[in-house]
Amino acid sequence: MSDDIVFVSDGNEAFEAHLDRLRMHYTVRLKAWGKKSKITLDDARLAIIAVNLASSENISALRTLMKTVPTDVSTVFLVNRKNRSETIQAGALGAKLMLERTVDPDQLIANVVRLLATSNIVTKKHEIAEAGTGRMSDMMDEITRVIRSGERLSSARVNECADGVIETVTTCGVDTMLEAIRKHHSFTYRHSMIVTTFATALGVMYNLRQDDINRLTVGALLHDVGKHVISPKILDKPGDLTESEASIMRRHPVDGAALLKVSGDFDQEVIDIARSHHELLDGSGYPDGLQGMEVPDIVRVVTVVDIFAALIEARSYKNSLSAEKAYEKLEAFGRKLDTDIVRAFRPVALSSENDSLISRLKMKFAA
Repeated sequence: MSDDIVFVSDGNEAFEAHLDRLRMHYTVRLKAWGKKSKITLDDARLAIIAVNLASSENISALRTLMKTVPTDVSTVFLVNRKNRSETIQAGALGAKLMLERTVDPDQLIANVVRLLATSNIVTKKHEIAEAGTGRMSDMMDEITRVIRSGERLSSARVNECADGVIETVTTCGVDTMLEAIRKHHSFTYRHSMIVTTFATALGVMYNLRQDDINRLTVGALLHDVGKHVISPKILDKPGDLTESEASIMRRHPVDGAALLKVSGDFDQEVIDIARSHHELLDGSGYPDGLQGMEVPDIVRVVTVVDIFAALIEARSYKNSLSAEKAYEKLEAFGRKLDTDIVRAFRPVALSSENDSLISRLKMKFAA
């Protein structure tokens, strides 16, 4: 079982009172800092570091150590606050909080309680996001099974999954969802889940009604439904596709729309998304070469999100782009895409985990 707190000390000062106070509430392990010590922080919920930051050797070792710290582990550095160099070094090392080295034990415990409470919230978000991602993956497994067995796809089941996606994105935020999604093994599933997550958030940015957000989420979930009949050898192939394989891939919009239409109970807007999400406003897209107003608004939204998602995804044959670079490429499409939608997407694409966006998501979901 992991410790609540790991206290790393170089022994230059006594922290017995602080340790005694912390141990009244938490399990605490004291780790001695030394040249030959092999300290890790991945077995803690919070780390308190009291190490001399005037030593370049210590700073170099701490820099290596901090690279291994999980994102949900808070780090508190005890420093001489009057020494500007120490505070700068602690900040550069990734300190979540800096306290005076002579901090009162009661003040230390108060800050620890606050940080661990925040950490619990973050951990809970990750758990919810992973569960939500699992439900999306299960839904896609079901879609593949149903389609390949010749059965009709149930809109009720997909709508139920979409409701869960909306609630999960609302609770966790886009960044936490993306972190969970990127752990998934299937490129195809990952892409659809990323598109769905972004589309849901963007729907809120447009202040859509709840049923419209649901339609957009369902459409995003199913935008690549035609790929479920394509062999994984083609879908997950590392490197370029042959001309024949590319031709098969380019059929997925038509195949997807046909699969949804034969099911008989999907909204036309959802079918439009499946068929037309690769259309561009200048007529250079496929499969129908639609132009301008021929491309429905809801399709335009998914097209923007679909392109952005592909740019930020890593594949065996390409590296992922940063959100900033991907958004620049999105803007470079110009009037091939709906520029109003591209602009509206900016805060979701570049600042997906900011408080204002999450607040808006929560308000919209509760409405």
